Amino acid sequence: MRFDLAVVVSFVLVGSPLSAQQGRGALLEVEVANRAFYVNDVADYSRLATDSGPVVIPQQFARTFSMVTAVGDIVRINGAAARGTWVSRYQVLNLSRTAQPSQSIADTDRLGAGEDVFEFMALDETIIGTIMTRGFHLGAPPAGAPSIATATNHAIIGGTGFFAGVRGQLSQVSQTFGRATSTIEDPGMRRTHPGGTATFVLNVFPDSFPAIVSDGNAPAVFHSDFSPVTSTRPARPAETLVLAVTGLGPTRPSLPPGSVFDENPLRPVHAPVTVVANGVELASVNQLGWPGFDNRYRVDFVVPPGAGSSLTIRLTVAGLRTNAVSVAYQP
Repeated sequence: MRFDLAVVVSFVLVGSPLSAQQGRGALLEVEVANRAFYVNDVADYSRLATDSGPVVIPQQFARTFSMVTAVGDIVRINGAAARGTWVSRYQVLNLSRTAQPSQSIADTDRLGAGEDVFEFMALDETIIGTIMTRGFHLGAPPAGAPSIATATNHAIIGGTGFFAGVRGQLSQVSQTFGRATSTIEDPGMRRTHPGGTATFVLNVFPDSFPAIVSDGNAPAVFHSDFSPVTSTRPARPAETLVLAVTGLGPTRPSLPPGSVFDENPLRPVHAPVTVVANGVELASVNQLGWPGFDNRYRVDFVVPPGAGSSLTIRLTVAGLRTNAVSVAYQP
């Protein structure tokens, strides 16, 4: 497959990727299920993970200075089905302004301090990337958190894969207590024993947002022959359109630092990409690194049937939404 860049080079070179999300970041609402909290209450290491359980301990906060490791399954991102793993590890501090015996006197009310790791996967088990956070567990959410946030104050300290270079903050929306157990319980039985759920909201500022390229006058949307979609050559139902996009992240195979995409091999984008055209969610036909560039991608899709004189297009990439663009359309 050859890419004729001559007809698109002005878009790709001078196009400015825009996103309405950039000013305040973007929100990822992450739902986690089957949560188990393993309290490190065993001194004899030979007993760790040996009891098929369930090993029941009282559903109350662990003792001050104890260590807890929690594990759960990521099941949804912004309402869309997903897969992945959530791990939280923290030391219980029981910070309180009105501390009781064995609690920690402090100016804030917090359960403890530690770190969370979210490893996101597509439904086909492709690893999208990881987000790491660190901070205080429970207590008030951070300043600037969305109105739905109710607890937890974490900084997003980095990520991998699609989320490499990400920053931001995390808070919690809701939770059931989960299932408290001992580290002697076999974690391979975690999904067998009923566990709790939680919803986290991550206000993320990626290293670069995914965006459909525009030169300020027209979006980089092309027919399959790479001629621009215009009022004189509008998009039509059932035809394949080509988008020039930035910020789609790693490819398979990955692109070596300092290199540009080439035609051999063509490199599919690692993260899942969904096209939304006039409100209709569509699977992409192609989602590839664009040969000759290091942060330009080609996303192809088939135009759905519809009415009206315009076609509004945006993408969702690993839960992040691009800017929306509109082109001429003829039913």
